[in-house]
Amino acid sequence: MGELSKEGQATKTPQVEQQVNAEDNVITRLNGAVENLENRLSKVLREKIPENETTGKDAEALVELAGDLRTYNRRLQSLYDRLCDIADRLEL
Repeated sequence: MGELSKEGQATKTPQVEQQVNAEDNVITRLNGAVENLENRLSKVLREKIPENETTGKDAEALVELAGDLRTYNRRLQSLYDRLCDIADRLEL
């Protein structure tokens, strides 16, 4: 839950940190579910077309929370794109 203070008492994790960690956990689980779905459908999916990666798109420095949110938004967008790609390649 929280860390131990010098006195050995549990300290509370800040609410923002708790929510950021919870969001990271959900995105990680969603990523695993998408991978599982893609693997299970592999026999009825057309071959995946390689993507071109964009670089240097968002090079600005952000404060820690904004950087975390940008990372989560990118992960969610990637999962959305993967699900759309699976739907497009599905041979059913």
